[in-house]
Amino acid sequence: MKKKDFPKLLHEELNSYKINLNFINEWYKEIINSLFSIKKRAIEIKHPRHLGDFLEDEILKILSCLFPQKYIIDKGFLLNHFSAISKEQDILIIDPSLGSSICKTESIGYYPIESAMVSIEVKSNLDLTELRKCILNCISAKKLNYDNFNYEDKNHTRLFYSIFAYTSSNKISSFQKELESITKDIPEVLRPNMIFILDQGLFLPKHNEHITLDLKTIQTVLYSYGLIENTEELAPQNFVLFFSILIEHAFHQSKERKPTPYTQYVTTPSIWKQQIDKTRDKNIPIEKYVNKYSLWSDDNHELYAMYDEICPKCKTEYTFYNLPPASKQKKEELIKTFEKEGFLKCPKNKRFKCNCGEDILIKDNE
Repeated sequence: MKKKDFPKLLHEELNSYKINLNFINEWYKEIINSLFSIKKRAIEIKHPRHLGDFLEDEILKILSCLFPQKYIIDKGFLLNHFSAISKEQDILIIDPSLGSSICKTESIGYYPIESAMVSIEVKSNLDLTELRKCILNCISAKKLNYDNFNYEDKNHTRLFYSIFAYTSSNKISSFQKELESITKDIPEVLRPNMIFILDQGLFLPKHNEHITLDLKTIQTVLYSYGLIENTEELAPQNFVLFFSILIEHAFHQSKERKPTPYTQYVTTPSIWKQQIDKTRDKNIPIEKYVNKYSLWSDDNHELYAMYDEICPKCKTEYTFYNLPPASKQKKEELIKTFEKEGFLKCPKNKRFKCNCGEDILIKDNE
């Protein structure tokens, strides 16, 4: 470089940036095209399990390139400190600094919920039947962060559940309608956070009727979902957004969480079993921990636990209720219905002071 040219080049370097606004889109456009090709080749795979493994492997390759090496990428199950276990998860993003597998085989691991940042379900065809299965899978994993069916958002318990699908045989309008219908009564913290369908687009939570890229809004899913359609220009952007949001969430949660309390994983199930064995036949296996305040009837609808009590002093009759796990909107609807009937919300300590001043102890129904 000649000395006389240097001042001008220095000025340009200090006062301009060399940019390529299509760099990321063009790079990932090739990956998207390759995934479409992979989906076509996968038609020849007839066995559902083999097909699933084949398609998952392609997503695993992308994740392995994008995610920092500090994270483990695996498939398997999640469990919590009282040995509640999720359904099988296709892909898990684990922070090993917060916890390692409790049990491990060559193909799957059982990981403490505290260590799980992200779960990704991979589908070849996300039709409405598969969507419903994914919702149940999502709930089975996310609920492990909560005790006593109290699904209230906490900053350090946000497992991010997303779905990656190669296609959907349903129209976008039908798919979105079903998504809204089956999630509207589910507690907000148990809803899926994001869905990407390769030939349709990216579904994200909305805020004030608009899609937002605010991480907290996507983590908490307080409202409905919106779709950014996969046009030729937006498809690469949506694809990159999907994985970028996963990475941002993992970074956020890694800082918020405390390490796995391993001793609780050992002692809590043992203590529970000892207590339960005092009141039951020890030869009958314990398979479920059930919310006794919400039941399902034989004629296919939900039943709610009610408590009838009479004040021993003034003989006033009361009926108390407990709210079931539900969305904020659903709970508000139930409260209006119950209050219209004159029912009262059962206090957490199950003690209620009557208008006459008498304390009433609310007893569980036999």
